[in-house]
Amino acid sequence: MDQTTIGFSVKQVIETARKVTCKNIPVTITKGRAGDSAHLVANSKRAQESLGWQPQYADFYSIIRYSWQSFYHPQKISRSQRSDYHHRNCKKNYR
Repeated sequence: MDQTTIGFSVKQVIETARKVTCKNIPVTITKGRAGDSAHLVANSKRAQESLGWQPQYADFYSIIRYSWQSFYHPQKISRSQRSDYHHRNCKKNYR
């Protein structure tokens, strides 16, 4: 399923990041700040239509996993190797 045009809650982003990184990311839940939007969603549909651009990753887990691996493990390895590396080196099986 293409998840590039739907929104995710902050909790969903944090939980997915925990799964991808195998780290317990600490969170402090507080009240919203004055002026904060209640709902924001980025949508790539206009770029897809006007520029012919297509996202490389369609599911949210893969988007975060690739971003994490590009930052934390920038060596050039294939997608399948990245996935294998993640599963071999993750102490917990979150998937």
